[in-house]
Amino acid sequence: INYEKDGIQMLLMKGDNGAELKGSFVVPSSQAIVLPNIYDGKWKLTNVSIHNRKVIFPNNDVTFMISQEIDDNPMSTYKFHVRVRNSFTAKVNIVGEDPSGYSMIEIGGVMSTRIGIPPELRGIESFFLTEFGNMNRMKLNITGGKKLVMLGDSAQLSADWI
Repeated sequence: INYEKDGIQMLLMKGDNGAELKGSFVVPSSQAIVLPNIYDGKWKLTNVSIHNRKVIFPNNDVTFMISQEIDDNPMSTYKFHVRVRNSFTAKVNIVGEDPSGYSMIEIGGVMSTRIGIPPELRGIESFFLTEFGNMNRMKLNITGGKKLVMLGDSAQLSADWI
């Protein structure tokens, strides 16, 4: 959580196990604050659900990349890229924090290739085309390994860092 106290920029990081890390830093007014790139990496999709119904994807073998982009955004911007049969790419902007520790996110338009898909991939491809862009929260859990959770009003995505 990034906040200002008595004119000083403060950073508070909370772990799922209750651990806290607090610090302060000075940023010249001409520079944007770039948050740590905690979501960077290669991830393996472990669960996707829409309206509490599990989306089936073959062999549970879908991986994706998240990489931080450096730009003029005062918060962090990430590039999301996944390839199932088609490739899907989107920008994920961190726009704040909610009280439960989730990063509030806005996802730009999801771009994709348009290759014909076999029936066994329709569910997961449909998720990335219709639901992924509506995700609005993201959190990293480090208990028992590095795990990513993304939530939307009607969908959820979970992944393990690899």
